[in-house]
Amino acid sequence: MDEVRKQKIASRNIVRKGQFKFRYVILILILVFIGYIYLRYHKIINEILNPKSISSTQSNKVNLTYRVPGNMYFVKSGNLWKISGNNIKQITKTGYVSDIAISPDQQSVYFSKFGQNSSNLYKMNINGSNIEKITNYPAPEYVNGAWWNGIYSVSPAFSPNGQNLVYSTNLEQVFTLNPVASLGLYEINNNQVYNGYYGQTQLTQPNPYTGGDTDPTWPNQNFILYTHYVYLTNIAQPDSQIMLYYIPNGQSYPVTPLSSEAMQPALSSQEKYLAFIRRQGENNANLYVMKFDLGAILSDTNQYNDIYNNTLDLVKKGIEAQPVWSPYGPNLAFLNLSQNSFDIVVTGIKTNKMGKINTGSIVNITKQSNIDSTSKFYWEK
Repeated sequence: MDEVRKQKIASRNIVRKGQFKFRYVILILILVFIGYIYLRYHKIINEILNPKSISSTQSNKVNLTYRVPGNMYFVKSGNLWKISGNNIKQITKTGYVSDIAISPDQQSVYFSKFGQNSSNLYKMNINGSNIEKITNYPAPEYVNGAWWNGIYSVSPAFSPNGQNLVYSTNLEQVFTLNPVASLGLYEINNNQVYNGYYGQTQLTQPNPYTGGDTDPTWPNQNFILYTHYVYLTNIAQPDSQIMLYYIPNGQSYPVTPLSSEAMQPALSSQEKYLAFIRRQGENNANLYVMKFDLGAILSDTNQYNDIYNNTLDLVKKGIEAQPVWSPYGPNLAFLNLSQNSFDIVVTGIKTNKMGKINTGSIVNITKQSNIDSTSKFYWEK
């Protein structure tokens, strides 16, 4: 009997040990999954804010090869530069300017300054003087046993009247207590300094873990165009599309299909053409142009899909970035990667008698000048 009893006790111990090991394995798998989600979110945010596939070496010279009508503002080596006619001028020497927004009157500049896993908005005069911090959000911190992400403030864009600003931020994590909240669009008054979290308006509700909503541009007082990220087919990388936020009703509408991989929208001055970058494969960020029809976008049908499919035209294949329209007519400027350097190039855009979009020859404005491709640039009168 004692021997039988010992065998039963031994059997129970084996079962208990097996149950303990099983629970331990389940716990490890859960922790690994949580860690994977956390690391993937950081990777996506970092790729959106600082895409490694779009890079160039740095130098201290800008080589102008073509006279520019009006004024071009751009970022090189973390500093603000200006081209006006045949003249080139480096405006700042701080080395931390990124993602600029030029006011409609060309009197002030907003920009993002990055720290360790965080960034804030700053403002300065167009000559680089009087630098002022606009948002004062904290760096990452350890709260309740976990590291919380820092707050990012990126991609500022002025309203047409210059009174307000839209920008992307993951400020939602403060309000929802979600440490991996994605970037959303927020609106602020450009005459205020924000030392707290409140006093601004959240415009979009981004999808968690996807990077959210970025690249806003405010071409019309009634709407804002932006890039929206969402998972569709590949859990390792979100898909992207161009969206339109309609201010009168506070709703967002698709401009390109979910599968378009479109980003960085730019609308022509007459609101006739929409230019954007489209990812196609691992090493391609091609520039496309299509017709823009606000009525079709705001309709309850898929008319925007028809416009995309019927008017889409490839402008330049390769690695392009940051399209911007000329204030002097249907000309399109953008950054083109060639010989390991991003440079400003310009091409003409027009519609032929059959209604098809045609592009002209491409002219280099700069050569081997290593413009910062992660920052917008501007072409003003």
